[in-house]
Amino acid sequence: MYAYASKLIPPLFMPLAALLLLCLVALILIHRGKTTAGTVLMLSSLVLLCGLSTPYVATGLYYTLERQYPVKKLAEIPKGDCLVLLGGALAAALSPRVDPDMGEAVDRLYKAAQLYKNHKAPWVVVSGVNQQWADLVLFEGNLIKTIWVKWEFQEQA
Repeated sequence: MYAYASKLIPPLFMPLAALLLLCLVALILIHRGKTTAGTVLMLSSLVLLCGLSTPYVATGLYYTLERQYPVKKLAEIPKGDCLVLLGGALAAALSPRVDPDMGEAVDRLYKAAQLYKNHKAPWVVVSGVNQQWADLVLFEGNLIKTIWVKWEFQEQA
């Protein structure tokens, strides 16, 4: 139950849901005869929605975060006890494909493999589970092992 709730409830508090709620309030105001207030609220929410949906705003937000955490050169990264690889990078192959599907977070997999190969840590802990509704046979950890063996990043299979 928690897995479903954790995926369904957070989007209700995102900006899109708030703007759609404003549109709904605007429609209610218009329906009750307060057309000026409803129209102003509707137009305002639509302008905000269009403005916040542009790639310029998204890119600006990403750059704001990325500036706070600059990329370090491999030599600058200290050694540790283990690497933690967050899940969400791979999914099981959907027929007719035979290789795992790589998502937009596959850079995590590559960077962890690069750090491991350069002896930044002796262990890699893979985090991530299959969701209850996912019809997957292999766990993401097994998929990552398969990829690393193919990429020859792992010393022992």
